[in-house]
Order: sequence, then C-alpha cells, then structure tokens
Amino acid sequence: MKIPVTAEFWISGLNALPEEIKEELTLQGLRLGSTLILLIFSWIIGQRIIAYWEIKKRIRESDLESENTFQRIHGEFKALWRIYKVYIKQAPDRSRITTENSPQWSLIERSSILEGEWEALLLKLASNRKLSATDLTDLGLLRQLIQQLREGIKRNYTLDEPFRENDYQLFHTLSARVIEILRRPFQNQSATATELQMHKILEVKPADLEPYRNSAGSE
Repeated sequence: MKIPVTAEFWISGLNALPEEIKEELTLQGLRLGSTLILLIFSWIIGQRIIAYWEIKKRIRESDLESENTFQRIHGEFKALWRIYKVYIKQAPDRSRITTENSPQWSLIERSSILEGEWEALLLKLASNRKLSATDLTDLGLLRQLIQQLREGIKRNYTLDEPFRENDYQLFHTLSARVIEILRRPFQNQSATATELQMHKILEVKPADLEPYRNSAGSE
C-alpha cells in the first residue's frame, strides 16, 4: 500500500516529534539559512568588487594605449619634419605639383595618417577627460601644427623659415601638456559634453598659432 506524501503528512510528522528535536531542527534550519544568506551576500559583494577592479584595469589599459598612441604621433611628426626638411633642400623643382609618383606623395600619405590618428585621440580625450579652456586651446593648437606640416609638404614649403622653426619648438611644448592631460584621472563625459569639448578644439584656427609661435621663438 502506497502512503501519499503530502505537506500535511510532513507537518503531522514534525508535530509528533519531541520538543527537544523540534527545537534542534529549528536551530539547525536557522543556522543553514544564515549561512546561505551570508554566502549569497558575499558572492554579490565579491562580484561587485571584481567588476570595479576590472573596470579600473580597463581604464588603465586604455590610458596607457592613449599615451603610447600619442608618443607614436610625436615620433612620427618629428620623423616627417626631418625627412621633409632634407628632401625639400634637394628637390630639383619646388614648384612641381605633387603626384602619386613623386617622393612627396608618401610623405603626404604618412602625414595624413598621422593627422587622422591625432583626430581620433582628440575625440577620446574629449569623451573621457574634463578639459579646461587652456586644455582645449592647447589641443586645438597641436591639431593645427600637425595640419600645417601636411600643408607644408603639399605646397612645397621650406621649413627653414623662422616661424616654421618656432612651430617645431611649439610642438614640443604642447606635447608635454598633452602628456599631462593623458595622465589625469579618467572622467567619463556625456555625449553633449564631448561634443562641446570637440567643438571648442575645432574652433582653434591657423591664425591662432601666431602669438604662440612668437612666444616659442623667444624661449
């Protein structure tokens, strides 16, 4: 004969137990419940701690990548400047229009790639740093310097003129400021704030370089 196992069956069985056993079962049940709650709570807290440090790690890796990218931009700018400076002195015809077969073309390609990398890094900085008015101006000036190098190569400008040499000095000054910005704490910006900061950077025009060129030349 099969005995039906129902909730009532178990309740009646428990009620039939001596009081000492019921108290012991209740105590063990409370202990088990407390242990389970503690384990769940510890797991939740542990996951949050792990997530927090994982985010910190990714931010640090991103910042290091940005700094490495800028160091590469810095080195490429100086290399292009020096190569073109030698080339323009030896070029047989400075008025010649640049074509894909000319030695200038590879320099224009490299300077255009350099400019694109800097634009991408600017967007990254505008999205994860709170930038002051001075920061925005410095970043915009450096953007203009990098563009001026490409334009100089494109138009066969010499780099021996005083204001060109001042550009080279100003590039070093602004580069040091960019490194300082890159090493600041991460501050995620909203889409609106990012757009506003980028707009301020893009507002800097070639004419804004003039007073800074004079300053660089006097140092």
